[in-house]
Amino acid sequence: MEIGFSGRETSQIDVDHDWGINPTLLDFYADTPVPGLKSVYIRTGQFKTPFGRENLSYSRYFLFTQRSINQLFLGLGRDYGGDFVLRLSAGKSYMSVEGELTYGKVSNDYGEVSTYGGRIQGSYLWNNLELALRLAFLKPDKAFGSHLNPALPEPIGDKAIKEIAPSLVYYHKKQNVKLTVDLPIIIDAPVVIEQGLGTYVLLDQTDVIGYIGNPVNVIERQTVTGLRITLQLGF
Repeated sequence: MEIGFSGRETSQIDVDHDWGINPTLLDFYADTPVPGLKSVYIRTGQFKTPFGRENLSYSRYFLFTQRSINQLFLGLGRDYGGDFVLRLSAGKSYMSVEGELTYGKVSNDYGEVSTYGGRIQGSYLWNNLELALRLAFLKPDKAFGSHLNPALPEPIGDKAIKEIAPSLVYYHKKQNVKLTVDLPIIIDAPVVIEQGLGTYVLLDQTDVIGYIGNPVNVIERQTVTGLRITLQLGF
């Protein structure tokens, strides 16, 4: 179990705030073993951002070229959620399953938005090859971008964005050389269409949402498929 607090010391010349430290609870979580299952732990509570196993994992150990779509909008201050992991090995083979659910919210003088998502992935390793599959979803807040164009009060909407990503990983020389190929399929991805100029996948270029300030531009939900390849060398 871990508990974390933090405070902020304000400036003496900041007349709008009190002088001193205001402690705030940041982290409070526990890893609980599942009785009878030595390899299974469940983490619950409030976590440091990034809190999840996916965001805390070093890129060298990724089974995919990038993190899931959940990491695009979650991480707003402190997130709430839980994750689990299960790993089994037998001889030269190895199987792993993990997943998480996350809820995030941020509020300021302009309003409040929240989102939640989930991810589950599994992999099977045999000798130097590992096959993996990731399923993820992200449910955006319908208030995202609502202030940009009065004619589009809900430019993105709250329809869930889904991801299906199969992956193949090849290891060489005790994993010092790693080749990863994945095929992400994003279903109902928000796509910004700038009339006469171009089309942009909002998940890849979040800043282009400002283009809908022009009434001729719109956001459509489409299925986007990609192919990604990475080569990693370890020393």
